[in-house]
Amino acid sequence: MPNTPASRPPDVRAVGVALILVLLSLGALGILSAAASTPRVETIRLGSDLPFELLVDDDGALDAQTVLTLPSTQFSSHDGLLSQGYTRAVSWLRFNPPAPRPGGAPWWLVVAPPYLDRLTVFVPRADGYTRMETGDLLPASARPVRDRHFVLPITPDSTQPMLIRLETTSVSLLSAYFTSPEAFVSQRASSSFLWGLYFGIACVTTLLCIGLGFIQRSRLMLAVSALSVAYLMVASTQGFTYVLLLPDRPLLAHHLTSISTLLTLAAHLWLLREALLTRQHFPRTDKVLLAGGALFVGAVTALLLGLYGQAMTVLMTLNALIHGLAVATALRLTCLKGVSAGTRAIAIAVSITSALAIVAALSVLAVVPVSLTLLHLWQYAMLGLMVAILLASVHELRMQQQKLDSLQAERLGAAEARRQHLEDRVKERTAALQHAHDQLERALRDERHAQFKQRQFLAMVSHEFRTPLSVISAATANLAQCASQDAEALTHRLAQINRATRRLTTLTDNCLADARLSAATLVIEQIPTDLAALLENAAELARLSSRQLVQVNIEPGLDTQCRCDHALVTIALSNVLDNAIKYAARSPIRARLTAARDNFILTVSDEGPGISPAEEASIFGRYERGSAVHNVSGSGLGLHVSREIMRAHGGDLCLVHTGGAGATFEFSLPRRPPGTQPRQVTS
Repeated sequence: MPNTPASRPPDVRAVGVALILVLLSLGALGILSAAASTPRVETIRLGSDLPFELLVDDDGALDAQTVLTLPSTQFSSHDGLLSQGYTRAVSWLRFNPPAPRPGGAPWWLVVAPPYLDRLTVFVPRADGYTRMETGDLLPASARPVRDRHFVLPITPDSTQPMLIRLETTSVSLLSAYFTSPEAFVSQRASSSFLWGLYFGIACVTTLLCIGLGFIQRSRLMLAVSALSVAYLMVASTQGFTYVLLLPDRPLLAHHLTSISTLLTLAAHLWLLREALLTRQHFPRTDKVLLAGGALFVGAVTALLLGLYGQAMTVLMTLNALIHGLAVATALRLTCLKGVSAGTRAIAIAVSITSALAIVAALSVLAVVPVSLTLLHLWQYAMLGLMVAILLASVHELRMQQQKLDSLQAERLGAAEARRQHLEDRVKERTAALQHAHDQLERALRDERHAQFKQRQFLAMVSHEFRTPLSVISAATANLAQCASQDAEALTHRLAQINRATRRLTTLTDNCLADARLSAATLVIEQIPTDLAALLENAAELARLSSRQLVQVNIEPGLDTQCRCDHALVTIALSNVLDNAIKYAARSPIRARLTAARDNFILTVSDEGPGISPAEEASIFGRYERGSAVHNVSGSGLGLHVSREIMRAHGGDLCLVHTGGAGATFEFSLPRRPPGTQPRQVTS
């Protein structure tokens, strides 16, 4: 078992619990044995007190009248329990009934075991025979007396012999006695208490084994837990499942007895594998035990084929041989060097249980005389084996805990030394990290200062650009007004100057807007604005600079008043219109202003080459340009600045259509109610 914290052995209290269980189980064994051997008042046993004659009817063709007329030479005399092994033959028991009770009170005939298929009793009366039938295939409600054994009230009033007909697919075993109702009730009260004690100890032991098995991840404890199926077999063979669990389902209770017996035999072999360490020391024996367990589990199918009796004859013979091998293996294990005392104790307990299992198997097969005390002792030994293994395992775990504590003390000392060393290293590393942190703080301050200087420089450059550019723009406008109508060359030159001036103005505006948007805080100057007029002005500027058709469509009756930063929204619209003019190859540009719920919707469409799907997500990035720009100049700031402006207003800019037929960009701007105050937006 690994010495890990997850598999820490239980403390000494577990040893005390196991010891208490051992004492209780031994006390229960002694009480049950004493109760089983104590003679009862008004009890007449069939066999020892009433010898009987046995007739085996191989084909089951005889009837009661025929059996009554047969001579005694065709019967065999018995003065003990009936044991015929696994046989399909019908057994007839003929005997003289007990003397009548005083006052004509009835006798109660108690027949065991409770897993006999059909039991027919012929009671002699003055006017003939009374036939009474019972068996484990009848529901509990159909029995004359509801009890875990077969109980039949009878009152024989004739000197004629009495007959019992037995027919069963399981082991042909019969124990019967006559008693008074009063003595039966008294005996049942004491036996019920003792059986309750037995199953209570069994439940506690099973739960403790299951808990230790999962906590310790011990295959041995799990195998011991699996052997708890033997308690289900005991409950079935003692009739508790018939009257308590399945009183109205006798066939299911009948099969449950057979299945629990097979599973008990298989679980016992699994326990032998783990307790005797056959995988490590006896690999051939391990294969035999593994094959035997698989055979017992597979024998459940014999129930479906109606071959349970034949299969059990072979399996019980094989079980006796395997347990003989287990006894020899246990003795060999006790002689091996290096085996712990706990393992030797378990091996001795296993050898005793296996020896009892051999005798029980031979008794069931009718090879040796059957004894109910011996069969009960084997059942009780299963509980004793579980408790013995539990006690030995807890002792082993305690020894492992002591070793673990010693090893843990050594490791704690080494861990303390390593901890001190690590603390020294951590202090050194912390000082180095603090020094690096100070350097990074200084570098960050320098970077912030440089960014501040950069924004100041851009503001200064933008201001210096706008002044001469405004002068150039005004001069070109005047020249255009003064030019003659046929001075086409001059007009063309002036248009070029105007476009260049507008391009520089747009670039300057974008640089200035980008600098504002990149600041730590951005103040949106929300002033009353006519969005339709703003759109018309932006479209007119685009027409003047490019002489390109820009169509503006405003939804009729739409209230276009809003509150926004006039300068920033103008920059955003101009950027998108300029892009459409640059990339649309003199095709018409369409701008449409509508409203949807609480937002103004402004779309700008062109018939240019469009934007590829792979570039749709990246065109709004700073300095990002599409692949279809060719020789068209630009900075890659326009769409980025426009989207940031709209988002600063609580709106957005997105691409809603692209392809060979051009592209459509959609602005959304909130329709703010009157009285909205300017707000500060953190960028």
